[in-house]
Amino acid sequence: MELFTRTNIGRMKLKNRVIMCPMGNKTDPDGGVQERNIDYFVERAKGGCGAIFTGAFMCTEEFETRGCNVIYNFSHVDRLALLCDKVHAYDCRLVVQLTAGLGRMGYTDPTRPPYSASDTETFYFKGVYCKPFSVEQIHYMVKAMGNSAMLCKRAGADAIELHCYGGYLIDQFQTALWNTRTDEYGGSLENRMRFTMEIIAEVKKMCGDDFPVIVKFCATHDMGDKPGYHDLAEGLEMARMYEKAGVDALHVDVGCYDAWYKAITTCYNQEGHQLFAAKAVKEVVSIPVITQGKLADPEKANAVIRDGIADIVGLGHQMLTDPYWPQKVREGRYEDIVPCIGCNECMFTSRNGQYRHCAVNPQCYHEKDYPLLPAEKPRKVLVIGGGPGGMTAARTAALRGHDVTLWEKASFLGGNMVAAGAPDFKADVKKFEEYLIRKTRQAGVKIVLNKKAAAEEVLSSSFDAVILATGSSSVIPRIKGIDGPNVLTANEAMCGSPLTGRVLVIGGGLVGMEAALQFDEIAEKVTVVEAAGEILTTLEENLNNTQALYAMIERSGINIVTSASVTEIGEGYAVYEKDGASVRLDCDTVVVAVGYHPNNELDVALWDRFDFYRNIVPEKAPGKIVQVVHAGFHAGRLV
Repeated sequence: MELFTRTNIGRMKLKNRVIMCPMGNKTDPDGGVQERNIDYFVERAKGGCGAIFTGAFMCTEEFETRGCNVIYNFSHVDRLALLCDKVHAYDCRLVVQLTAGLGRMGYTDPTRPPYSASDTETFYFKGVYCKPFSVEQIHYMVKAMGNSAMLCKRAGADAIELHCYGGYLIDQFQTALWNTRTDEYGGSLENRMRFTMEIIAEVKKMCGDDFPVIVKFCATHDMGDKPGYHDLAEGLEMARMYEKAGVDALHVDVGCYDAWYKAITTCYNQEGHQLFAAKAVKEVVSIPVITQGKLADPEKANAVIRDGIADIVGLGHQMLTDPYWPQKVREGRYEDIVPCIGCNECMFTSRNGQYRHCAVNPQCYHEKDYPLLPAEKPRKVLVIGGGPGGMTAARTAALRGHDVTLWEKASFLGGNMVAAGAPDFKADVKKFEEYLIRKTRQAGVKIVLNKKAAAEEVLSSSFDAVILATGSSSVIPRIKGIDGPNVLTANEAMCGSPLTGRVLVIGGGLVGMEAALQFDEIAEKVTVVEAAGEILTTLEENLNNTQALYAMIERSGINIVTSASVTEIGEGYAVYEKDGASVRLDCDTVVVAVGYHPNNELDVALWDRFDFYRNIVPEKAPGKIVQVVHAGFHAGRLV
């Protein structure tokens, strides 16, 4: 495969054309590299990528609260040097991403307004405005960036990448929308790029021309005709300026936080959604181009190199999900790759102050915390329920040497995940469902379908350990006619034959809206009736997923009625009340999506009757994939 041919970035030699994209990490109290970071990166180096790009390292804390790693004095060098040494042991290069700061994108401290190119409003804290840098402060920042690059080189880093994208501080200087300065650092593109060009020159001065400098930048913010953002024409001019300045490679990005889902992939994005920008940049520069954006399909990733769209493929969240993606692809073991489901729980937890973790890889960022050790005493284990939590528990226990049986009341495995992965735009979840079923079978788990567990049978069995993973079921509201033949639950409707005609969806939460979007592809008319004042009020997910979902809804033909309640369902119609008035709505099918309740009926009878018992049914139904997979993993790990 072309992916596994050698290449260079300046004087840096890469064993292949797969890199791990930069993603942020938690830090030691002084901002240095945590031991946990080192373990996490080493695992990815073992997996076979050509280079690891770290998350951003700040060059100073003078102007904003630290939101990431820092490197500005020698006390930070030793831990970075250890990281470099450990990564290098696996013939993997280490590229440190350097940032001047987050500027208006700072999210850690609403009481301390950050600095930016101009007095633009901060993104997360409405009504809080940035303080513009003085020219003297800009000069200080330029020197600080050069100093940090020098420290990275002394630590043994193979290159640095400048953090010039996504609407962060350097990009704020480069972008007319956020840079309204009237001095030499504002106005024309040349002036807006001056800060960046001075940084590049300072880095070369401090590190020498032979130390590779990579720039990650937005070739376009992809905001349509909204004024002030980068369009592709401006991005291509920027690319030419970077090459002229002596940059060794360009890492092409798309989007910003105003359309974050275009920058950070979600389950709703198309594969290769950023390739258009990389291809355009490659046509105007001669230096290597790195691309990214949902390229986890091995054949499609390889086609990027084969077809000359870019020179290097970057994988981000896929490397959290499966650090061994490069090795598995090289060996042709595609079915062993753990697929990323695009949920962005990794970012959601990190931005809530927790350690970053992966929904489908509980060992991500916990490489030494949660080892899978052979069972000291193999047991007969019963897992009740074949959803993602139950399958994870069963597989994990079986891999440790236990004799595992799984009972599932339905005729199929997957639980609610089957409906979640049914829409075309949720193919990522479908891939994980198929992976988990395949791996559960391969682990030797004895699977019994169409088997509903009864407390008496379980208690009289010879099992030593029981894991309850019975999941949740759809809530059926008390509405006249709810038991009619034209009424389906969302799970039934999403897994059944495509709905045509006129469809009413009761409930405008995540399940209801995803169901409505699925039906909208074929149905004559789709209406959603939601009791709350707006849809998606209970969402608990990262902002980019929410943005992507709302963008899909806006493009759809779905009719949304809020602050309304369905009171009656009949043959060919339904009635809802809104603002004290009853409204008759013609509809052929009614889909119920008002929530789920936990299937916890067996818990009281079973909980203290076995050597090991664990109930992983989520208290708040239906539970996210991250919750049930992690709970299942730990149940299987500890039994």
